[in-house]
Amino acid sequence: MKTNILIVIFSVFFHASCEKSIIFPGDFEPGIALTFDDFWLNINPLMEKYQAKATFFLTDPLSISQETAEQLRYFQSIGGEVGSHTMHHYDIEDYVDQFGMNAYIQREVIPSIRLLDSMGLDVSSFAYPYGSIGKNSKRALLKYFRKIRGVAGDVENSEETLVEKLGNFYIQGSFIDQVKKMRLSTIVEALKKAKRKRAVLVLVGHLGYPDPKADWNTSIELVDSIMQYAHENGYKFYRVKDL
Repeated sequence: MKTNILIVIFSVFFHASCEKSIIFPGDFEPGIALTFDDFWLNINPLMEKYQAKATFFLTDPLSISQETAEQLRYFQSIGGEVGSHTMHHYDIEDYVDQFGMNAYIQREVIPSIRLLDSMGLDVSSFAYPYGSIGKNSKRALLKYFRKIRGVAGDVENSEETLVEKLGNFYIQGSFIDQVKKMRLSTIVEALKKAKRKRAVLVLVGHLGYPDPKADWNTSIELVDSIMQYAHENGYKFYRVKDL
């Protein structure tokens, strides 16, 4: 009888201890993952102002100047992440159909990783150009990256872009570019939904276009407002590699 009681007590204690250490789905802080594709725009002052994090997926690393590389290294040092967006931003489906997956990896992916690495940037995430996934591409890309980001849906219908557990190898984000005529109020409602579901909202934008009014550019004023709202309302900032 005493043995049985001891077994029960040990079992209760063991499970209670495990519950404190295991992260179950949804058992992490709700927050936001801001991601930007193609170009770099120096948002380091905003990052520091709001204690924020973000991820930039860069195309054509050969065009990155020494000054930009220094800004990117600083961005990384204060909590930013730099990911690969290939060398030339080709649609993966079209490219693989014409030249094959191995050619895509050898010409578009590996050189991008090596060039960014040579600048002192730690690259572990990838974003699909145009959000085009391509058949069987994830398996090939996961040999080189820990995380892959795609795109899906609008912010107003953000179910697909809410991350509800950690340890994902593939996540999706919603566009917030000017072509979407995005308003802060729309993003606030999506963030409130994320908080109710104990999830992370993933957003996709573009900064640094030569024409700041371009449809596929994101207003820096909107980015400032998003960071301010998230910071003031207790949302945690995530990088893609954190998810």
